[in-house]
Amino acid sequence: MLGAEQEAIALQFAGGSDTPVKWVSTSVAPRLSGVLAYLACTPWRAYDGGDHTLFLGEVADFHYRDGDALGFHSSGFTPIGNPELGMEDLF
Repeated sequence: MLGAEQEAIALQFAGGSDTPVKWVSTSVAPRLSGVLAYLACTPWRAYDGGDHTLFLGEVADFHYRDGDALGFHSSGFTPIGNPELGMEDLF
């Protein structure tokens, strides 16, 4: 999950920016550096969906930091902030 200040990184993956992307190497898979939150998963199950396969993962690691998330709505980026609802309410 990108932080609200990481719009240039989102644009890089959409092909609209030359922002260098920094990665963190891990034993499971590389991840973007400085993100608002991440989940690292190991393969758990795969289900046949006809013309596709649905893969589910088991969360092996997660991390989050304070800050607003970067959202995309109506063809534009927007910060998503909800300071009274933190990650601790999800677990």
